[in-house]
Amino acid sequence: MLSAVTTTDTHPPIWAAGAVALREGQVALVHRPKYDDWTLAKGKAEDGELLPATAVREVFEETGLAVRLGAPLTPLRYFVEDGLKLVAWWKGEIVDEDDRTAAPSEIDAVTWVTPEEALTRLTYADERRLLVEALAQPPSTPLLLVRHAKAVKRKDWTGSDRDRPLSPNGFLQLPFLNQVLGAYGVDAIVTSPAVRCATTVLPFAEANEITLRPEEILTEEAGAADPAAVAALTASLAQSVGRSGIPTAICLHRPNRATMLGALGIPDHPMAPAAVIVAHVGPDGTVVATEWHDSVRVELD
Repeated sequence: MLSAVTTTDTHPPIWAAGAVALREGQVALVHRPKYDDWTLAKGKAEDGELLPATAVREVFEETGLAVRLGAPLTPLRYFVEDGLKLVAWWKGEIVDEDDRTAAPSEIDAVTWVTPEEALTRLTYADERRLLVEALAQPPSTPLLLVRHAKAVKRKDWTGSDRDRPLSPNGFLQLPFLNQVLGAYGVDAIVTSPAVRCATTVLPFAEANEITLRPEEILTEEAGAADPAAVAALTASLAQSVGRSGIPTAICLHRPNRATMLGALGIPDHPMAPAAVIVAHVGPDGTVVATEWHDSVRVELD
């Protein structure tokens, strides 16, 4: 995501996010009467909100469009009256449309125009560049690799390792993880049947009426004995996601990470508990874009 920046300003950065909403050769633009400008939908993050969730919420609030996030776009950074503003951007895939009007206090018009007209009407040059970047992105579907949330330490657990549960701090990570799964429109979940994995994704699955698909080969023990089978399953899932267009999450154990990433052609990358790597998969199953979301560390007092 956005990299660290150096600034002499004593104020912390203002974090925001948005998405380029596209449908059938048109792009959604919003007009803000306060600034009398035409822009892409975006807005500031709320307390406790992760940037992917911010992008989805802001698009809906400003346009009435429900989107899931597609490939990431180049973040923007610029100075406003209150300091440095950092804006994360994604291509937005529309999943539903509301017929209500946007909040008149912020937006007084929402319009669909061709990309050519949008490039003329958009007020800001950096957003025109974003639109060009979004239009150049190939079609893709997100495949999320999710490391299970923080579990009880092995030394503190006397039962079977397969039954080792999440720790209290791990349960506190789940609402943040659910924000990420929701932002990418996850509609299918594959998981190791180990308790710490299944428990990590179960709340999101239940809330969205998704039936978990347990795969024994994804357990630590089976994966260590047959890494080729882990790689084969991962590659097969990528092919299936690319063909079907169904955003899918896989909940995994740390020891299987490198094998699974390798099967997708992604360099190995550390994952803390509840971290997510999003592989945007093309129709042929190849990964066309990748992004990483570090886990949120939540500690009980």
